[in-house]
Amino acid sequence: MKITFRQSVVFVALLILSGCQSYHSKKGVKYFHEEDYTSAIYHLQKANEVETHFENDVKIAEAYYKIDQLDSAERYYSRAQLTGVNFSKSYISYAKVLFSNMKYADQLVSLKKMTRD
Repeated sequence: MKITFRQSVVFVALLILSGCQSYHSKKGVKYFHEEDYTSAIYHLQKANEVETHFENDVKIAEAYYKIDQLDSAERYYSRAQLTGVNFSKSYISYAKVLFSNMKYADQLVSLKKMTRD
């Protein structure tokens, strides 16, 4: 099997992109643990531009929650919950966000799911 120049370029580009995703994920998690939530959000969103990792969505949601940007937190919590990612530790925060955003019916649904899990 002969590898063409074009195939080589595509392969190298894919390696670079996957490296960028890994770099941004690691930096985002590092900043999250250091409680630099704005930097964590930036890096985790950059990582998701390359390839979506729904574990990053939970971290992004929690970072937005910590800096009191509840509309953005709700969006990312909702995305993470729909994907079935391990969400059990985030139900209470998600319910608080929904309550703050006056979405009481959704809050009840979230709390009921928490009691089932």
